[in-house]
Amino acid sequence: MNDRISVIIPAHNAAPYLDECLCSVENQTWRDLEIILLDDGSTDETDAICRKHAEMDRRIWYIRFDDQQGQGARRNYGIENSSGDYVAFVDADDVIRRDMLQILMGEIYAYDAQIAVCRLQTEPEFREQKDIRVRIFDGEDAARCFLTDPSFGAFSCNKIFRKDILQNTGEYPVDIYYEDIVFIPQVCANAEKVIYSDLPLYFYRQHPASVTRSAFSPLKMDQVEAYERLLPILLNKFPRLENIIYEKAFFAVMGVFNNMQADRYKSETYRRTLLTNAGKYRRKISVTRAENKKRALVFSLALCAPGMYGMLLSLLYRRLHR
Repeated sequence: MNDRISVIIPAHNAAPYLDECLCSVENQTWRDLEIILLDDGSTDETDAICRKHAEMDRRIWYIRFDDQQGQGARRNYGIENSSGDYVAFVDADDVIRRDMLQILMGEIYAYDAQIAVCRLQTEPEFREQKDIRVRIFDGEDAARCFLTDPSFGAFSCNKIFRKDILQNTGEYPVDIYYEDIVFIPQVCANAEKVIYSDLPLYFYRQHPASVTRSAFSPLKMDQVEAYERLLPILLNKFPRLENIIYEKAFFAVMGVFNNMQADRYKSETYRRTLLTNAGKYRRKISVTRAENKKRALVFSLALCAPGMYGMLLSLLYRRLHR
């Protein structure tokens, strides 16, 4: 059996890293690929690099869009127009190990799964791992893993999906920045079987200027909206996970609040929205049922002294990693 994989790569001003990214996809040991390369309104040399690769590899079909609509819109386009039985996503500044697709497809076949997931790793660290753990989840377990295990995450790009499960779930939202948070947990929750391997096969670059790592900006408030959309979906599907669903949302919102405080960003509207949502989630959390008892203490303290949340979070991190 050798199903086709459609690898969807949206690119926006990705010229410094795009060559390396595309080579890592083109050189995959899994040869039956359709590489869908989508230039999302770039103004640098991205277009020239895309055209060069499309001329050299007939598996690539390339489309340039004049307007920037974001990764969600481009991924939706790629899924809709793909011909593969399976779909994978790669960010244009990242690289994947040469056998990533081969390994994940092997797990899909071995366990009759709809989704296979690998661990992400920061790009300079190409280290071999001897002890590999594989876990098998149903939809509820996959949702729990998203909520409690950062290495699983609401990422599109460390996974292979059977295409029909993406199509049956719907589409990425196109009106917010953190579209993965809304869409990917729903996809995993709809699966009958998800395979997770802690083998690092996807290598991502950490950019200080990226929205997720940079100083606070209004775009980060989209994370609050993303959880507002996701929560009722997960709560309706998995009511037994109510406590950890609200834990996840609470920590996400307070993380945005801490970022705003640390950067001394002044907005009473944002401050009020963040603390209102955090309070709403906190009231839904049963401290006695908290997934982690040390976190339960932080739930209470963070709302009593929100300005000290960064210090509390650092203390919690050190305690958890002793």
